[in-house]
Amino acid sequence: MPQSTIHPLQQLGEAIRLKRQFKKMTLLDISMSIGAHRTTIGRLEQGDPAISIGILYQVLKILGSAENINKLAGDISMIQLLNDNGLLKRPRKRKKLPWISQKPTYNSINWKNLTSSKK
Repeated sequence: MPQSTIHPLQQLGEAIRLKRQFKKMTLLDISMSIGAHRTTIGRLEQGDPAISIGILYQVLKILGSAENINKLAGDISMIQLLNDNGLLKRPRKRKKLPWISQKPTYNSINWKNLTSSKK
């Protein structure tokens, strides 16, 4: 995974850890609240990209930080609604593919070159 992806995940994990510590919660407190293993929460705080989005959401909800994800989901719903109503579509020019207009026909094939054999 590229470093440009790993670094923000590590920053997110660090922010989650700081928020948990600010609320004076342990890894065990969070893990028992969401039904995940303590090491899973530790991996989330280290920025492990393999942690499921469901675990991330549950942890953010417990820490009181899920409103940003809910806002993002609302934004995505609005974008989908605009797209469904055709408001986001741009007219695109059709690309003319050169081989479509030049379909070979029986008469256009040079059969002499295909059947002649060099001796």
